[in-house]
Amino acid sequence: MMEDTIQASVAGEFDDVVDATNAALNDEGFGVGWDIDIQATLKECESEHATNVSD
Repeated sequence: MMEDTIQASVAGEFDDVVDATNAALNDEGFGVGWDIDIQATLKECESEHATNVSD
């Protein structure tokens, strides 16, 4: 299988880079529908798993 990728490195604070990326996408007619807080989601999953294991 053939895969195409595009990679870029960006210097700056994470939140500033996310804001700039979202603005650039918006300028090109794309929008970001939602943000997912991966760390909070993983903590929630770990907490649920721990609760289920101890039951």
